[in-house]
Amino acid sequence: MMEQRFVADARQQLEESIERLTALEEARSGIEQEIDGTLNFIEILQQLLIHYGEGGKAVEPLPLFPELLSVEPGEFANHTIAEAAEALVRKAQQPLHAKVILNYLMDGGRPIQAKNPMTSLFSVLKRDGRFLNLGKNVWTLKREKTQALTD
Repeated sequence: MMEQRFVADARQQLEESIERLTALEEARSGIEQEIDGTLNFIEILQQLLIHYGEGGKAVEPLPLFPELLSVEPGEFANHTIAEAAEALVRKAQQPLHAKVILNYLMDGGRPIQAKNPMTSLFSVLKRDGRFLNLGKNVWTLKREKTQALTD
């Protein structure tokens, strides 16, 4: 009798936990979509500021959108994420926003297979000793940042 009650309680708790998990996953998906939309909006605004400048004056481009950077298909296919990101930042010769890095990695044949690729990329760059976050998810190589400070 006690075993049947225990099993029934356990089943009920399992069903409630599964329902809660489903609700949390749906909420997370909505939040991830909102984050992606906000990042896209920020990129558009930054591009407008680069193009039009402040008060009609030309401004120095923000180090986020290297328009002339070309990446060959498959260029990063055999690299780790960190290796590909390092090669990309070196090639750009400027700090890059993580969203830009992510897009170029995908173009170069190194997509990030994760539910949230931006979060995964951020984690890789943060853990890897070669990268320095300049703020607002803009990344450079530590050695080059140190070199720029001493010049």
